[in-house]
Amino acid sequence: MTPPPTGSRVRARLLLAVGAAVAVGVLAFWTEGEPVPARPYDPPPRASLERTHLHLQPGKPLTAGVNTLWCATMSMAWDALAAAAGGGPLEVGPPANGDDFAALAAHPLPAGTVAPDRGVVRGGRGPGVVTAFAADVRTRLGDVFALPDFPVGPDDLVALAALRVELPFAVDFAVDPRPGRFAGGEPRITTFRVPADLSTEATGRMRAHVQFYGDAPRPDASFAVALETTAAGERVLLARIPRPATRDAGGAARPGLRTRPAAPLGMGDLRWVPCVHAGVERLWSAWAGAPVRGAKGDVGPLRVLGQRVDLTLDEWGARVESSAESLAMPGGRRFEFADPFLLALAREGAARPYLLAWFENDDLFRKVGAEAPR
Repeated sequence: MTPPPTGSRVRARLLLAVGAAVAVGVLAFWTEGEPVPARPYDPPPRASLERTHLHLQPGKPLTAGVNTLWCATMSMAWDALAAAAGGGPLEVGPPANGDDFAALAAHPLPAGTVAPDRGVVRGGRGPGVVTAFAADVRTRLGDVFALPDFPVGPDDLVALAALRVELPFAVDFAVDPRPGRFAGGEPRITTFRVPADLSTEATGRMRAHVQFYGDAPRPDASFAVALETTAAGERVLLARIPRPATRDAGGAARPGLRTRPAAPLGMGDLRWVPCVHAGVERLWSAWAGAPVRGAKGDVGPLRVLGQRVDLTLDEWGARVESSAESLAMPGGRRFEFADPFLLALAREGAARPYLLAWFENDDLFRKVGAEAPR
């Protein structure tokens, strides 16, 4: 069965010199009919699922050498589906992974995780759900998504969610003319930074919009960098920490790092962050037919479960593109995001981020010579 296409982009101006983050997840149940192909749109390059995993819930164990992403859209859609089925948690039987769905049911998305004007979610029975979802997306998020056209019957249960976040940096950072090397790979990725020459007014502005959190400057130190954006109440945080057991565990380490004294970049500091520009799409087709049961009885078989996340991070900020950087501390030590690191996008004061990414290889990074995202 062909998956319903879902569109999403995450752009960052620091998620690129101006940035934005966008992710889209679509979850659908129905009992008959095939999805009709959606209108084409201009997505970023698709990443191979061999070296990048997209997980349903952030408590999944991480795999050495593999990038992993989690986005709130799946939780948004699953919670809407549970509500449309009558409320209460949903249970999913074999061949689906029951642990994943148990985690979704046990940890509904906390209120306030996603700003109301940046997400759309709909759940219910009948084709009117899809029509209303499409209208909401175009009105509130713009005509940027490849929306699916579901042939939904009057008794079919459907849930869909979309998220679009743009987080332009307050300043444009500098693209390093030299190719970068990540995790011991080939020198082939594009990076951005604050230049070492601090004599210019532009460089001074860059330094003023970066906060550093972490240990004393030693090569193996854990540290975090918060990049200021023009989006009120939104955070772009990059953390270089030892590989956590799960992305959730990595996200839990963020508050601890940020309790340490924060300081602006100083003389001799240098930031070095890979530019991210890629899309990850997964269809859990092996789980088709798994029985779903709610608090009020059987819901029906799982027909389609799919999610897509497009992420860009670069010198412009967090937009539909996004970027990351690294630091060098005074005394000549370089602190760079040239090794595995965590990216978190979250609203200030929210209980959890709406996007977590752990990078272990350079598959999702923009390569030198590749066209910059529009």
